[in-house]
Amino acid sequence: MTHFTKIFIAATFITAATTPALAQPAAPDTSPQCEAITATVYFAADQAELSKAAMAALEAQAEGIEGCTVSTIEATAVSTDGSTSLSEARSTAVISALADLGIATADTVTTISQAPEGRLISTARQVELKLGTLPELVNS
Repeated sequence: MTHFTKIFIAATFITAATTPALAQPAAPDTSPQCEAITATVYFAADQAELSKAAMAALEAQAEGIEGCTVSTIEATAVSTDGSTSLSEARSTAVISALADLGIATADTVTTISQAPEGRLISTARQVELKLGTLPELVNS
């Protein structure tokens, strides 16, 4: 080994020992973003059965809150004729579909509201849904 090689090797060790470690980039935040969800589920005239499109929309909402716990469910059925039985059936259909998707909580509130005067009847056949969500607690 030549004199130059010995100096180069020694310099490399000194440089490596005195060079500060580079900061590692922070890992991306992969925790779920648990925000309140609002959705409107529309129904056909005189029907309380969820359409395929409505069910697909609820499934998409369920996928969007994976990793979150649903803390509250508010379902407000809108009535146009003052008859509450169809509105109650629609609200029940939405709550049942959520439960089938694994979304349920003890804090579920269902209400019925009268559609404002002048509102189109077709847009009043609906259940307005609000889901409060929180990050899931992980047991250590």
